[in-house]
Amino acid sequence: MNSRVATVLAAALVFGFASAAAAQVAPSDRRIALFQADGFPATEAPVVPPAVLTEALAGLAVDRYGDPTELAVRLDARDHAVLVLPYGSAFPLEAWDAIRTFLGAGGGLVVLGGAPFHQPVYRGADGVWVTGVRQPTFAHALLIGPAEAIDLGGTPAGTLAAVSVAGSGWDGPAFPLPTRTFTLTVRFATRPDTPGEDGAAGIREAVLRPLVHVTGADGLPAACPLLEIDRLHGPGAGGRWVLAPCDAALPAPLIRAMVRRAFDGAADLTARPVPACVEPGEVPRLRVTLRCPGAATVAVPDAAVTVSDEAGQAVWRGRLPLAGTPTFRTGELAVRTDRPLAPGLYQVAVELAGAAGSPAAAGTAFWVRDGKLLAAGPRLTATRDWLRRDGRVFPVIGTTYMAGDVHRKFLFEPNPAVWDRDMAAMRRAGVNFIRTGLWTGWGRLMSDPGAVDENALRALDAFVLTAARHDLAVCFTFFAFRPPLYGGDNPYLDPRALAGQEALLALVASRYRGVGWIHWDLINEPSYAPADALWTNRPMGDAFEAAAWAEWIRRRHGDAA
Repeated sequence: MNSRVATVLAAALVFGFASAAAAQVAPSDRRIALFQADGFPATEAPVVPPAVLTEALAGLAVDRYGDPTELAVRLDARDHAVLVLPYGSAFPLEAWDAIRTFLGAGGGLVVLGGAPFHQPVYRGADGVWVTGVRQPTFAHALLIGPAEAIDLGGTPAGTLAAVSVAGSGWDGPAFPLPTRTFTLTVRFATRPDTPGEDGAAGIREAVLRPLVHVTGADGLPAACPLLEIDRLHGPGAGGRWVLAPCDAALPAPLIRAMVRRAFDGAADLTARPVPACVEPGEVPRLRVTLRCPGAATVAVPDAAVTVSDEAGQAVWRGRLPLAGTPTFRTGELAVRTDRPLAPGLYQVAVELAGAAGSPAAAGTAFWVRDGKLLAAGPRLTATRDWLRRDGRVFPVIGTTYMAGDVHRKFLFEPNPAVWDRDMAAMRRAGVNFIRTGLWTGWGRLMSDPGAVDENALRALDAFVLTAARHDLAVCFTFFAFRPPLYGGDNPYLDPRALAGQEALLALVASRYRGVGWIHWDLINEPSYAPADALWTNRPMGDAFEAAAWAEWIRRRHGDAA
């Protein structure tokens, strides 16, 4: 391997993302950078014919670069809004540093096919393109790898369909069916949001939004051949990456739609109930937030909000102005209906009518507490060999689940619409048991013994109700790895820690007395070790441990010991 290639390979591991400051340029003032080199190999995706690319980008401001060195020199987030790489998994290794700097500065990206950034290609001594060792190094550096292949070629003909994902805002041309797709291993948090907790979810820096699913005969997603990643925070903020990780032959109208979508830049419209479950007669409230990192100062229309009952009938409509900065706007409104809402699940649709960019719609839901549904839960018991449900053997087909959008933050950022969608899909797949709980954030749920976050508890109410709606039993796990200290020193022996933990258990468990849908698990994967040496199973060396050891010796061997 020549020295240039070795240097670039080292850069994949050493160089960090650049500042996103360069992204603060109006996208309309910037152009598209297209890498298009004679003879450059496409891997794990069909070659995109030059005529197709020409048609796809006709009328758009495009700078074409046929040489990796020229691309490395010219690519700049101040001049270019989007980089287009049309060679599947393959990318020009010699331009890697510049590509990573561009993306770190908030540049957009379109990759046509394959597993993005898995196949480095460089020029040999004779000028011929050489494919290097296929590897996840570069994709991992961008937090989107490695990629795992999903083979769809053996599926019976006529059983698969490519469908747009509801709520994604994707209205592009029909997507051709691939025979192979790639599932990306993504990581969108690089710093913990709760230092000292091993299960901390981290500050979310991006959101992945599937745009097209390949579904099977049962209607369940089997693969995702088109997705976008919006960089919302930290390195790369403002950039939108539109990826087609598959081997489908992409037509010009589809490529054009992907490029225009990337040109919109990152945006995230969310709606959440405040709280997620209200008592009958209580007025529900909703919060809507629009994040557009790197956006110029533009007017944003009011959010149109529609609330529908379980029969799909609209029961309330309203409008909500969003206030704030160009990059972060938010608003909250009360759902005041003419008559009290009946117990049940209410879906909420939010739309920014006429807004530029995408997505311009979001959904959430809230519950009006349904006491009858909670009381109708099964009786779960355990014998030596079996769990039993209402006395009958209950073979568990289960999964751990918090939320499909915010994962471990589900009690603090609830979206019952996501839970309802995911639980419905799980039930269709045969799941009958969900394990959930707190792997982090105990201080958010209860800051001091008795000082509990009522909104988080109401989110758990909504979670249990949603599971009950789909006939799913719930196991709630209170702690993970090391229980919270609550001002103590030893999470297992310090009376201060134990008192806090007992208070938390009592506050949550007493709320569901007589509710058969939920039962309890104390701790996930307990580790007895110092906080900075988790999983080592080593003494903590504190006074509480010494006293407990001495007491154990006394009980076992008597005072003479």
